[in-house]
Amino acid sequence: MSIHKSQGLTLDSLEIDCRQIFKPGQLGVALGRARETKGLRVINFNVKKSVISQPACVMNFMQKVSADFQEDRSCCNNKQQRLEEPIGIGAGNLTVDDMIMIDELTELDEQESSEEFDSEFDEVIKMICETQSESVNLPTDLDLDGILTGIKCTIVKTPMQYNTNKILTEIDHAKYIQFCKNEYAKLSSFVEELDVDPSKSVPSKLQTEFYTKVHAYQVSAEFRMNCLTFFESMQCTEDHLHICFNISNQIRTYLLKKKAELFPVGKRKISDRIITNASEARVRYVGGYCIAKVRNKYMQKKKSYMYKVDESGQAVYNESLQAVDILDSIKVEEYYLLATTTKPESLLDVNRKQGLNRSLTNIPDDLFQFFQILTEKCLQLLVDENMNKYGSNLFEEIKNKILESSELYNEFFSVVDKCRAINQDLGENYVQHSDNNVVKIIYKKIIKIYLMVMVNQFRKDVLDAFSIEKKMAHRKQVRVSEKSKVKSKAQKGSQNDDERPSTSNDSSIPIIEPTCSSSRPKRRRKIKKTSEISSSDDEHINIEIPLEKPKDQADNFEMSENSDEETSCQVCNLNQNTAPSQTQWINCDGCNGWLHRKCAGLQHHLRWKKINKKDEHFYCQQCE
Repeated sequence: MSIHKSQGLTLDSLEIDCRQIFKPGQLGVALGRARETKGLRVINFNVKKSVISQPACVMNFMQKVSADFQEDRSCCNNKQQRLEEPIGIGAGNLTVDDMIMIDELTELDEQESSEEFDSEFDEVIKMICETQSESVNLPTDLDLDGILTGIKCTIVKTPMQYNTNKILTEIDHAKYIQFCKNEYAKLSSFVEELDVDPSKSVPSKLQTEFYTKVHAYQVSAEFRMNCLTFFESMQCTEDHLHICFNISNQIRTYLLKKKAELFPVGKRKISDRIITNASEARVRYVGGYCIAKVRNKYMQKKKSYMYKVDESGQAVYNESLQAVDILDSIKVEEYYLLATTTKPESLLDVNRKQGLNRSLTNIPDDLFQFFQILTEKCLQLLVDENMNKYGSNLFEEIKNKILESSELYNEFFSVVDKCRAINQDLGENYVQHSDNNVVKIIYKKIIKIYLMVMVNQFRKDVLDAFSIEKKMAHRKQVRVSEKSKVKSKAQKGSQNDDERPSTSNDSSIPIIEPTCSSSRPKRRRKIKKTSEISSSDDEHINIEIPLEKPKDQADNFEMSENSDEETSCQVCNLNQNTAPSQTQWINCDGCNGWLHRKCAGLQHHLRWKKINKKDEHFYCQQCE
């Protein structure tokens, strides 16, 4: 377990690994878990890394001289002693009346001191609030009442929700406006500090800094002071802070939305989508799916409320009964649809997805025409402009616009009436409904389910369009980089041609010759598998030295093929014969010893890849 998790434990047997200690005091906490030194073991201890000194503020505090303790605790609260024991009267000699008098005097003293402090505190708060909200004017389109309505819980399930609703009914409107002004002024300053340019995108670093400042403010004493002034007539609790926090977030969202309106609409657009002959089969299949989905929900509700005896339960049952009858009337059998349809190509998806029992819902051509109109309307609204405008509220906004269309509802209502009339002529008995409320409810549910399918498809189209654009941009970058490489190679070749020595006999033309550096080149480790460096004819390891190493230095680091010494791992003492065939070796730059990859602590592929880079040094634990 970590040292942090072990705090508070007392352990009989304990082993402390000091390899990952990174804070002062961690080793002391770990040592304090042991009951005695007999069951204690410390490994990977390093004085420089494991023992971390305390910061300067802690050392300064420890060096300060503490004040003398006073029995009345005036040393802690900076208050003078309010009551002294009468001279010559001991605590044991006091009567009951004397003790009552002393208690009354003490209470009066405390009340006077607290009243003086409260009055000064109220004056400071009032002065701060007046200075903050003097020059702040809230915008007219900031809906303050809507913010409170959004905070109020419609379905109360927790004590906090109950207390929140109760507090919202007792809010002082004047203090609420003052609190909103303070929050608007403070958050506006954070937005202005962003200093964004609408012609450019906002870097993620600036966004992170903005949210960091907002979070630091909302947990600061200044924000808590504003909450206290807002609810100064009440006892401020966590429920009050919850309300203030939500109000602050709503104002922040408003400010960011206003700032986002300054930016132009993105140029990325998906291709225009229309209903083709191939997509008509998909429209018909999804339309039947929506009818079946709504019917199944009403069937479940019908079964659940069938035996309810109360009035509300019977009302739900009657509504479900009428809805099921209406939905049964607007679907048709498969054999009837095959005989009467004018668009047999639109049945391809339904036929392809049918099971052995042929149980998919089939809709008539009139209802299919309604879903085609609905699809066209959805395609007109599901565009990039609305996605950038509404954001996460795209679904709700489009649903409200579709439900506002009276023509679409009239089309659906006419289809329902026509289907019911046809079924009644055929002798089917359905429950008569006196009003159109049930039809409207069914219509809204069908629109919601169908729009969910359309929004998911729109999301896929957007992602496909953006991925194609990203691929094209990447290909463009690759082409540009290839051109730059070709250009650089051409320039390098021209320079080499200029530096090539001349064959002329003119001795005045200098001949450029390569020069050698006097500094010794760095030695590169040779890492090989045992299967590569071991031979059946020779049991000894032959370590190759790179060509970049000077020839006179090669003998110091190369083992001769005829050497009688047997190289083995410094940790596990396994040599090339006893180690597994695929074992990888690495050479220490300090002691020139060899270790297995596992014994060197380089099991992770990233560390192994990093240590294999050119001019990268490796040292074993003894040489570190």
